[in-house]
Amino acid sequence: MADFDYGKYLSSLLIIQYSGKPKAKATVEALAKMFPDKLIMEVRDAFDLDTATGKSLDILAKYLGVNRQYRNLDGEAQNLTDEEFRMLIKFKALSNTSNASHYDVDTALYNFFGTRVRATSAGNMEMTIFIPSDAENVIIAAIQQRAMPTPLGVEANRIVVQDSRFFGFVNYNNQHAVYKTGFRDYSDPDKDGETLNYDKVEEVER
Repeated sequence: MADFDYGKYLSSLLIIQYSGKPKAKATVEALAKMFPDKLIMEVRDAFDLDTATGKSLDILAKYLGVNRQYRNLDGEAQNLTDEEFRMLIKFKALSNTSNASHYDVDTALYNFFGTRVRATSAGNMEMTIFIPSDAENVIIAAIQQRAMPTPLGVEANRIVVQDSRFFGFVNYNNQHAVYKTGFRDYSDPDKDGETLNYDKVEEVER
Protein backbone atom coordinates (compact mmCIF):
# COMPACT_ATOMS: atom_id res chain seq x y z
CA MET A 1 0.00 0.00 0.00
CA ALA A 2 2.98 2.31 0.47
CA ASP A 3 3.42 2.61 -3.31
CA PHE A 4 -0.25 3.36 -3.92
CA ASP A 5 -0.76 6.89 -5.30
CA TYR A 6 -3.96 8.16 -3.66
CA GLY A 7 -3.78 11.42 -5.56
CA LYS A 8 -3.94 9.71 -8.93
CA TYR A 9 -6.61 7.34 -7.66
CA LEU A 10 -8.82 10.20 -6.48
CA SER A 11 -8.29 12.19 -9.67
CA SER A 12 -9.41 9.16 -11.67
CA LEU A 13 -12.78 9.42 -9.92
CA LEU A 14 -13.56 12.86 -11.31
CA ILE A 15 -16.88 13.09 -13.15
CA ILE A 16 -16.70 13.05 -16.92
CA GLN A 17 -16.86 16.85 -17.25
CA TYR A 18 -13.52 17.16 -15.43
CA SER A 19 -11.81 13.85 -16.07
CA GLY A 20 -10.09 15.22 -19.17
CA LYS A 21 -9.05 18.52 -17.58
CA PRO A 22 -5.34 18.52 -16.57
CA LYS A 23 -5.78 21.38 -14.08
CA ALA A 24 -8.68 19.66 -12.33
CA LYS A 25 -6.70 16.43 -12.01
CA ALA A 26 -3.62 18.30 -10.79
CA THR A 27 -5.70 20.15 -8.17
CA VAL A 28 -7.10 16.89 -6.76
CA GLU A 29 -3.66 15.28 -6.70
CA ALA A 30 -2.15 18.29 -4.94
CA LEU A 31 -4.89 18.32 -2.31
CA ALA A 32 -4.42 14.60 -1.69
CA LYS A 33 -0.75 15.15 -0.82
CA MET A 34 -1.84 17.38 2.08
CA PHE A 35 -3.24 14.37 3.92
CA PRO A 36 -1.06 11.50 5.23
CA ASP A 37 -1.80 8.02 3.93
CA LYS A 38 -2.70 6.82 7.43
CA LEU A 39 -5.41 9.47 7.78
CA ILE A 40 -6.90 8.59 4.39
CA MET A 41 -7.07 4.92 5.39
CA GLU A 42 -8.63 5.77 8.76
CA VAL A 43 -11.35 7.86 7.11
CA ARG A 44 -12.04 5.07 4.63
CA ASP A 45 -12.25 2.39 7.31
CA ALA A 46 -14.30 4.55 9.67
CA PHE A 47 -17.30 4.21 7.36
CA ASP A 48 -16.87 0.57 6.42
CA LEU A 49 -20.06 -0.98 7.81
CA ASP A 50 -18.25 -4.15 8.90
CA THR A 51 -15.65 -2.23 10.94
CA ALA A 52 -17.33 1.09 11.82
CA THR A 53 -18.15 1.81 15.46
CA GLY A 54 -19.83 4.48 17.56
CA LYS A 55 -20.52 7.78 15.78
CA SER A 56 -19.49 6.36 12.42
CA LEU A 57 -22.29 3.79 12.66
CA ASP A 58 -24.72 6.53 13.69
CA ILE A 59 -23.86 8.50 10.55
CA LEU A 60 -24.24 5.46 8.28
CA ALA A 61 -27.60 4.70 9.90
CA LYS A 62 -28.94 8.17 9.11
CA TYR A 63 -28.66 7.44 5.39
CA LEU A 64 -30.99 4.46 5.85
CA GLY A 65 -33.35 6.00 8.38
CA VAL A 66 -32.67 3.83 11.45
CA ASN A 67 -31.21 4.53 14.88
CA ARG A 68 -29.96 2.72 17.97
CA GLN A 69 -33.01 3.34 20.13
CA TYR A 70 -35.82 0.85 20.58
CA ARG A 71 -38.26 -0.26 23.27
CA ASN A 72 -37.97 -3.72 24.74
CA LEU A 73 -40.95 -5.97 25.38
CA ASP A 74 -41.50 -4.24 28.72
CA GLY A 75 -41.75 -0.86 26.98
CA GLU A 76 -38.43 0.41 28.33
CA ALA A 77 -36.18 2.57 26.12
CA GLN A 78 -32.93 0.80 25.21
CA ASN A 79 -29.94 1.29 22.92
CA LEU A 80 -28.45 -1.33 20.63
CA THR A 81 -24.78 -2.22 20.96
CA ASP A 82 -22.50 -1.57 17.99
CA GLU A 83 -22.74 -5.20 16.86
CA GLU A 84 -26.54 -5.19 17.14
CA PHE A 85 -26.78 -1.79 15.46
CA ARG A 86 -24.60 -2.98 12.57
CA MET A 87 -27.00 -5.85 12.01
CA LEU A 88 -30.02 -3.53 12.12
CA ILE A 89 -28.45 -1.30 9.46
CA LYS A 90 -27.90 -4.33 7.23
CA PHE A 91 -31.49 -5.44 7.79
CA LYS A 92 -32.70 -2.01 6.70
CA ALA A 93 -30.51 -2.09 3.60
CA LEU A 94 -31.97 -5.49 2.71
CA SER A 95 -35.49 -4.25 3.38
CA ASN A 96 -34.92 -1.30 1.03
CA THR A 97 -33.69 -3.53 -1.79
CA SER A 98 -35.83 -6.64 -1.26
CA ASN A 99 -38.50 -7.61 -3.79
CA ALA A 100 -40.76 -8.41 -0.81
CA SER A 101 -41.13 -12.10 -1.58
CA HIS A 102 -41.22 -14.75 1.13
CA TYR A 103 -38.14 -16.29 -0.47
CA ASP A 104 -36.20 -13.04 -0.05
CA VAL A 105 -37.22 -12.80 3.59
CA ASP A 106 -36.15 -16.39 4.30
CA THR A 107 -32.86 -15.83 2.46
CA ALA A 108 -32.11 -12.63 4.39
CA LEU A 109 -32.80 -14.27 7.73
CA TYR A 110 -30.72 -17.30 6.80
CA ASN A 111 -27.78 -15.13 5.69
CA PHE A 112 -27.72 -13.37 9.05
CA PHE A 113 -28.73 -16.10 11.47
CA GLY A 114 -28.54 -19.43 9.69
CA THR A 115 -31.38 -21.60 10.98
CA ARG A 116 -31.56 -19.86 14.37
CA VAL A 117 -34.19 -17.31 13.26
CA ARG A 118 -37.28 -18.33 11.32
CA ALA A 119 -40.36 -16.48 10.13
CA THR A 120 -43.78 -17.97 9.49
CA SER A 121 -47.23 -16.74 8.56
CA ALA A 122 -50.60 -18.42 9.00
CA GLY A 123 -52.04 -16.54 6.03
CA ASN A 124 -53.48 -13.76 8.18
CA MET A 125 -51.23 -11.03 6.74
CA GLU A 126 -49.07 -11.13 9.87
CA MET A 127 -45.67 -12.68 10.38
CA THR A 128 -44.45 -14.39 13.52
CA ILE A 129 -40.70 -14.58 13.99
CA PHE A 130 -39.10 -17.32 16.09
CA ILE A 131 -35.83 -16.08 17.57
CA PRO A 132 -33.22 -17.12 20.16
CA SER A 133 -32.85 -14.79 23.12
CA ASP A 134 -29.51 -13.39 21.91
CA ALA A 135 -31.16 -12.03 18.73
CA GLU A 136 -34.13 -10.50 20.53
CA ASN A 137 -32.93 -6.89 20.65
CA VAL A 138 -32.09 -6.65 16.95
CA ILE A 139 -35.35 -8.20 15.78
CA ILE A 140 -37.49 -6.01 18.06
CA ALA A 141 -35.67 -2.88 16.86
CA ALA A 142 -36.01 -4.00 13.23
CA ILE A 143 -39.77 -4.50 13.59
CA GLN A 144 -40.28 -1.18 15.37
CA GLN A 145 -38.27 0.74 12.77
CA ARG A 146 -39.77 -1.12 9.82
CA ALA A 147 -36.38 -2.50 8.91
CA MET A 148 -37.44 -6.14 8.91
CA PRO A 149 -37.75 -7.57 5.40
CA THR A 150 -41.34 -8.82 5.04
CA PRO A 151 -43.47 -10.12 2.15
CA LEU A 152 -45.53 -7.45 0.43
CA GLY A 153 -48.60 -6.55 2.47
CA VAL A 154 -47.55 -8.63 5.47
CA GLU A 155 -46.84 -7.07 8.86
CA ALA A 156 -44.07 -8.47 11.08
CA ASN A 157 -45.22 -7.62 14.57
CA ARG A 158 -45.13 -10.82 16.59
CA ILE A 159 -42.11 -12.66 17.94
CA VAL A 160 -41.52 -15.82 19.92
CA VAL A 161 -38.32 -15.84 21.96
CA GLN A 162 -37.09 -19.37 22.52
CA ASP A 163 -33.79 -21.14 23.05
CA SER A 164 -35.06 -24.68 22.48
CA ARG A 165 -37.39 -26.18 19.93
CA PHE A 166 -41.15 -26.53 20.36
CA PHE A 167 -43.06 -29.78 20.28
CA GLY A 168 -45.41 -29.95 17.34
CA PHE A 169 -46.59 -31.72 14.21
CA VAL A 170 -45.02 -31.20 10.81
CA ASN A 171 -46.27 -31.65 7.27
CA TYR A 172 -44.74 -31.51 3.80
CA ASN A 173 -44.54 -27.71 3.94
CA ASN A 174 -42.62 -27.50 7.21
CA GLN A 175 -41.11 -30.94 7.66
CA HIS A 176 -37.67 -29.37 8.10
CA ALA A 177 -38.81 -26.57 10.44
CA VAL A 178 -35.87 -26.11 12.78
CA TYR A 179 -38.01 -24.63 15.54
CA LYS A 180 -40.18 -27.76 15.80
CA THR A 181 -39.50 -31.20 17.20
CA GLY A 182 -41.67 -34.27 17.57
CA PHE A 183 -43.47 -35.04 20.82
CA ARG A 184 -41.53 -37.01 23.42
CA ASP A 185 -42.46 -40.55 24.34
CA TYR A 186 -41.34 -43.24 26.80
CA SER A 187 -38.21 -43.94 24.79
CA ASP A 188 -36.90 -40.35 25.03
CA PRO A 189 -38.20 -38.79 28.27
CA ASP A 190 -35.41 -36.18 28.24
CA LYS A 191 -36.00 -34.95 24.71
CA ASP A 192 -35.21 -31.26 24.32
CA GLY A 193 -38.22 -29.07 23.59
CA GLU A 194 -41.01 -26.98 25.07
CA THR A 195 -44.70 -26.35 24.47
CA LEU A 196 -45.68 -23.35 22.36
CA ASN A 197 -48.59 -21.41 23.80
CA TYR A 198 -50.02 -17.91 23.52
CA ASP A 199 -47.97 -16.70 26.49
CA LYS A 200 -44.79 -17.06 24.46
CA VAL A 201 -46.07 -14.89 21.59
CA GLU A 202 -45.22 -11.22 22.11
CA GLU A 203 -46.70 -8.29 20.21
CA VAL A 204 -44.07 -5.72 19.25
CA GLU A 205 -45.23 -2.11 19.40
CA ARG A 206 -44.05 0.04 16.50
